[in-house]
Amino acid sequence: MNSISHTRSRAVVASGLLVSVACVVALFVLKRGSEAPAPELPRGRPDAVRTAAAAPAPHASTSASGRTAGEEPGAAEESGASAEEGPLAEAERELASQVDRSLDGELYVNELLDQVLRYAELPISERVDFDYEEHDEIPYRLLGTPDGTDAHFLVGMQPFERDGEEWRYVQLEIQLGSGEFEYERGAMREGPRVHLSLDYNADGPGSLSLMTERYVAPHESRQEGIDAYSGVFTSGARFSVNLASPSDARAETYGLVDGNYTLAGEEFPGARPLYGDLDVDVERVRALHARLLELLEYAKSGRSD
Repeated sequence: MNSISHTRSRAVVASGLLVSVACVVALFVLKRGSEAPAPELPRGRPDAVRTAAAAPAPHASTSASGRTAGEEPGAAEESGASAEEGPLAEAERELASQVDRSLDGELYVNELLDQVLRYAELPISERVDFDYEEHDEIPYRLLGTPDGTDAHFLVGMQPFERDGEEWRYVQLEIQLGSGEFEYERGAMREGPRVHLSLDYNADGPGSLSLMTERYVAPHESRQEGIDAYSGVFTSGARFSVNLASPSDARAETYGLVDGNYTLAGEEFPGARPLYGDLDVDVERVRALHARLLELLEYAKSGRSD
């Protein structure tokens, strides 16, 4: 009898303990359910964790493409592309187009001047570029040109006389796609090139000469089975004007005739520049002249900007 009572007492005590534990668990679950879960901080360096914890919530969601919600498709891509291209990308495309069009006898002088002026806004090297061997002038490299483009500011070493006056001259040369060859108009050619020469005296600019060129490369053409030593190949166009009488400007195409280049003034049987814009804007030339004189002062002083 006593053992039965003792057993019942232990059962009652055990039941009471189970009920107490159950109540405690229930209260703990209810308490956790009423609280918001704590945010999980990103793993990483301590400063990264602090930054992530302190950063405010974004105002707009961003898609996987990098566009924010509501942004027009293509807007981010276009702005990114223009940023990567650089400020002279448009000028380079326009110059290349102008040179290629000159092969068909089409010449737009004022548009060429606009693009050349954009290159002239670049700073020049502090030292002479001794690797440049094309001409007899003193060459300074233009800094900041796009990849594959060589541009130089050239200073004439000696003055010359014309009509009893002493003149000096400066030049700009821009070579696109330097060292590359491609098939264009029946032959392998170098990239587009523009050469500008401007003479001046104390009264201002005197005459302007412009030349566009896609040089025909005979050796590279022969490697492709093309004989550039026979037939006619237009290489580009020449334009010259005395600013005292701009209506008397001269324009002509030139190129290879049976392997020989035609000289200025010689009759060329290829394309002729009979249309386009050949009425030079004198104010454009004056603006270019002013900038070239600035570059000349920088070259004399050893400054590059």
